[in-house]
Amino acid sequence: MIRDNIMSQIDLPTDFDFQQAGRQVLEIEREGLAQLDQYINEDFTHACETIFRCGGKSW
Repeated sequence: MIRDNIMSQIDLPTDFDFQQAGRQVLEIEREGLAQLDQYINEDFTHACETIFRCGGKSW
């Protein structure tokens, strides 16, 4: 299977800390999300209203 072949080619250090890596990813995402609130303004409201007025499914 192709996926197995790709996965077998990844060499991780034997001491790789998956938990710490996961925490680092979450911290990066938290910082990014914290900055998004500056974009919630009238343009956001207008975009939401436009989407809700569209026919059919929007999600």
